[in-house]
Amino acid sequence: MPTPQFLQHYSRFFENLLGHRFLFDLGRELVLRNPPQLLGILKAQVDMDGVDLTLTCAGTIRNVQMKTRSNAPAATSYNISDLVWSSADGCVLWVIYDSNTLDPLSYYLLGCPLPPLSSFRVAPEKKGL
Repeated sequence: MPTPQFLQHYSRFFENLLGHRFLFDLGRELVLRNPPQLLGILKAQVDMDGVDLTLTCAGTIRNVQMKTRSNAPAATSYNISDLVWSSADGCVLWVIYDSNTLDPLSYYLLGCPLPPLSSFRVAPEKKGL
């Protein structure tokens, strides 16, 4: 079982691992439907605008910013990309995972379109991180 410090130190690895698991779970769900549907996946090579994935299915396009959080620590604030927030097809996906097994516990989707930013509490920015 990885320690919280190990998870934090290698957070990029675990974000990628959980991102692949999400794509597998979503792709499996879509292909097992009747009729089956295929999932188009475009993954950003550089995270310049906050869009991690662009997903297409049955003529629908979604620009996705992914966030991960284990079930162990207290909730923290998250930075949401301005581009994702202002995009009509933008959404944010949180993958909540078990810190002992690394299995996804749930997926939470916010958006399509995203609600007005004014309806959310905005945390102060942390400088120097």
